[in-house]
Amino acid sequence: MPLTGTVAAAAPGAQGFDADTILTAQTASRLRQAGFAFCIRYLSRAEGQQSGDLSAAEAERILDAGLALMAIQHVEGAGWTPSAELGTNYGLAAAANAREVGFPDGVNIWLDLEGINHATAASDVIAYCNAWCDAVTSAGYLPGVYVGANAILSGDQLYWRLKTKHYWKSGSSVPDIPQRGYQLNQRIVPGDTVAGVQIDRDVTQTDHFGDAVQWLARDSAATAVSEPGLVAGAAGTASLFAARAVTLANGEWDYFDRQQFDANGHLVHSGHKEGEDPYYRRVGVYWDVGVEDPTLDGRHDVPWSAAFISWVMRSAGAGKRFVYSPQHSVYISRAIRDLSQQRQAAGYWCYRLNEQRPATGDIVCWARESGVDYDHQKGGNYAGHADVVTDVRPGEIDIVGGNVGDSVSKRTLLLNADGFLQQHNAGGELLFGLMKCRIA
Repeated sequence: MPLTGTVAAAAPGAQGFDADTILTAQTASRLRQAGFAFCIRYLSRAEGQQSGDLSAAEAERILDAGLALMAIQHVEGAGWTPSAELGTNYGLAAAANAREVGFPDGVNIWLDLEGINHATAASDVIAYCNAWCDAVTSAGYLPGVYVGANAILSGDQLYWRLKTKHYWKSGSSVPDIPQRGYQLNQRIVPGDTVAGVQIDRDVTQTDHFGDAVQWLARDSAATAVSEPGLVAGAAGTASLFAARAVTLANGEWDYFDRQQFDANGHLVHSGHKEGEDPYYRRVGVYWDVGVEDPTLDGRHDVPWSAAFISWVMRSAGAGKRFVYSPQHSVYISRAIRDLSQQRQAAGYWCYRLNEQRPATGDIVCWARESGVDYDHQKGGNYAGHADVVTDVRPGEIDIVGGNVGDSVSKRTLLLNADGFLQQHNAGGELLFGLMKCRIA
């Protein structure tokens, strides 16, 4: 019997998980209560679902709990060798098993591409993937590819040669998808267990072409929820937009291998740099998507931190409520003016540091030249910097910004006893303002 619900595009910033454990009604409900919006469970490579795989009864429990649902097919053990024939066989099995569970047409079914024998030719992997996609598509489903470790294919091959427009980035170090980007991002934390279920965490995003994953949801699961554990400070629960901005910033920090500085400005961990391959191309995406300049990337000696912030804002869905610019001072000064004029359409208002406490999704503002502070903005034309607030804890916050130490970096800033940031110099930068997020 077909599962009831609506096949819908996932909202960006929805937090979910994939798990190889059967969910009971109780565990599914507890996972939903923990803040997750969707679940991805497994299909067999064999004919008919096997013990431990997703069943129709389990799918009903998941949907009843308010979680949206998609499925991924099990992959062979490490060192397997793909072929076109195998792709057809596994694709037909994935489609038949999805139908057995009750998935309606139009839902994303995922191919797990990882652990391939290193001697395999890229052409064989491409033939396997496309045969699998053809079989799944013919059955009425939307094929997607989970790009895992040892997938053999380059980013260009994944984008130009495969018959899919849906890509899921694994928690491993994998190529970026040129032009389009990913629609799902996975984070793997060893031993991550919620409600007794070991999970890997996933977050949805709209790719650069405006496409998103298609899941099956009941009404209560159709809206994205904030990231589990997000702290919003004195203002209360973080907005969905703020949650998306934080997720995107953290995802890029993770992609660049988590370069981090402590509250004293000391480097704790060094990540990948802007000029490395393929990371220079990712910087090119910030330029292209963020400020619509396709001519620059990480190999050019041009500061890209404002392009990074613009990319986060645009990708999170700020629309016309943010001033996208390759120069931080443009949108900082505008946010100061918008506050003074009480411009309601503005996505951010910029306050003095002692006027508002920071919350996730806010933006901290720095000056990188003398004579600039909150009251002296030089007509909005000066060297500056900005970072997204990604976490708020008692006495301190974390911020993520681009072009910090030639990477996407996380830094910790201290709060005073009343929970406010304080004006200070750090590495030649003056912290002077806080842009408060006003986007729901």
